[in-house]
Amino acid sequence: MNRLPEELTCHAVAGIVWVMCPVCRKGRLLKLNGETQAKALTLYCRKCKHESLVDIEPRGKDGHGFPRVKLVKTARNWAISGAVSGQNPAVET
Repeated sequence: MNRLPEELTCHAVAGIVWVMCPVCRKGRLLKLNGETQAKALTLYCRKCKHESLVDIEPRGKDGHGFPRVKLVKTARNWAISGAVSGQNPAVET
């Protein structure tokens, strides 16, 4: 079984920065700019059907470089399984 990275990969394509899926590494999940920041953001990969929970913080004070994208949790359809069991698996107890 492959180990998932703690920090997600970002790729620049034609001057646009994309967050890549940590599971299949093919799906483009989110377009970023230098000032993008988020906490507990859910991203869904249409290619491999996995959801990932991430934290995004800007890279530097000068705004240069890719934002840092940290993987909090990943699961296959956790929203569906949580709705069936009555629990929210995205929230750790």
